[in-house]
Amino acid sequence: SQLYLNPILLGHAKTFDRITLLTDTTFLSYEDKGDYVLTSCLKIDSQELVIESRYVIGCDGASSAVRKQMGVKLIGDAEISKMRSSLVRCPEIKNLLGERPAWMTWVVNPRVTGVVVAINGEELWLLHRNVSLEVDYGSLDRDQSIRDLLGVGQDFTWEVVQHQDWTARRMVAARFRQNNVFLCGDAAHIWIPFAGYGMNAGIADATNLSWMVAAVLNGQADEGLLEAHEKERHPITEQVSKFAMNKALEYM
Repeated sequence: SQLYLNPILLGHAKTFDRITLLTDTTFLSYEDKGDYVLTSCLKIDSQELVIESRYVIGCDGASSAVRKQMGVKLIGDAEISKMRSSLVRCPEIKNLLGERPAWMTWVVNPRVTGVVVAINGEELWLLHRNVSLEVDYGSLDRDQSIRDLLGVGQDFTWEVVQHQDWTARRMVAARFRQNNVFLCGDAAHIWIPFAGYGMNAGIADATNLSWMVAAVLNGQADEGLLEAHEKERHPITEQVSKFAMNKALEYM
């Protein structure tokens, strides 16, 4: 879970002298000057910050502000399925799943289908309930959705840590580069979060682009090498996204 992995990655990143971490800082906009890029940011104390760099790589998620400024659209399947997700704290859920609860338990009953994910295996659980595309989220009782998924009665209680209704999509950015600005990860592609394909594709984007940028900045390669990022990653992303979608739909 990101809940436990992100602090590990952050701690490791802090050990590198050549990495500058700017936490509590929001990207506002960039200005591509041709030979360099100026990026405007806003810190949590309302102080403005301008960063000058040779390149900018947008790894800022599915709602990427970098991608939107680039004017790049997402293309693909905008609505595949709908999901209602709740992160809850409830030690009693473990008792519902037998002596050795799995990390992910698939639920199929006359009322709903979905999954129960063990976040820490004790009291934190992520509950995903499939919702019909024709059903409006507002018409569904959130608590009853959880009861239906768990197969419990009105006396069963829990604490909601976070709740989100979301739509599963298969979308790929029309392009991954505009001059000195690049896209990686969920900023470049989004699809059903199944089997880790999205994370693996995002890591592949970053590793593929980072060594090429390093080679150019270190004078080991011509800047034309950077054209390979889109030429390599765009077609494979289209292929993997369709594969991931088809596999996910087999279980939904």
